[in-house]
Amino acid sequence: MAMYLLTVPYCYIREVRSPLNDTLVAAMGLRVMNAQGALHKDYPTQSKNLGDHRHHTTTAIDLSYLDVDVPDPTPELPDGGAIYWTLVLTNSADPGAVTDAEKIVIGLLQALADKQIGAATNLASLIANIGLIGLGNLLGLLTPGRCDGIVGALNLNFTARELAQMTSDPVKVNCPGTDSPIGCGSNSNYDLYYVIAPPPPPPVLVTVPDLIEQSPARARQLVEVAGLLLRTSEEKVLPQGSSPRVDSQDPAPGTQVGKGTTVRAVIALPVDRGLPP
Repeated sequence: MAMYLLTVPYCYIREVRSPLNDTLVAAMGLRVMNAQGALHKDYPTQSKNLGDHRHHTTTAIDLSYLDVDVPDPTPELPDGGAIYWTLVLTNSADPGAVTDAEKIVIGLLQALADKQIGAATNLASLIANIGLIGLGNLLGLLTPGRCDGIVGALNLNFTARELAQMTSDPVKVNCPGTDSPIGCGSNSNYDLYYVIAPPPPPPVLVTVPDLIEQSPARARQLVEVAGLLLRTSEEKVLPQGSSPRVDSQDPAPGTQVGKGTTVRAVIALPVDRGLPP
């Protein structure tokens, strides 16, 4: 079973819907189906208030699903499982907008998985489909002000076979807005970006070598052979004429750490000539 990272990192605002600022709310949902078309897993809806933003700006959204498991294709079912992924970005200063946006996302996911609507990103068709699936009342709750409304949306459907062919590059989806009422700004125009990528591989674990009593040169050699980094500090605590050596280290010898971890070591040095140890 393949594992994926799904994220909507940011959007670019070409034009806002309001005269000055859009007050943005983002809500996102994910449903995964198995190769037979039955529900595999519903992921929790995510939402976020993004604050006020003007046109010609890049705005962070940073909503993600980590370790999304999608059933693999089989010889009998070559498409494998599928994801149904929806994000709705709205302009609304109403405190209840987050909850209402989440309800719309859940309704769209259900309708998308049930094939009541297609994986459309055009806002006009998306809003029309919201009415078709019985969420028109929620859209009214979401837009209490004359300039409020949906300014961007992703409504995506990919099979496991399609996911396996994707790269980690951000994909841009332009969302030109529907007609804004008189007195508002221009029609909103947003670019949404999404990324589908395999999660990073787990770290390669290595064992921290025992550096205690080793010379600084030997300690550095042991650390480098293990694939680790060394950072040292010094203390003048040894009698005059003694050879420098490692007095302590962190992490302790034998600890399992990720390759590339920094090991900190204290090097004991002899005191300066003429000073007592």
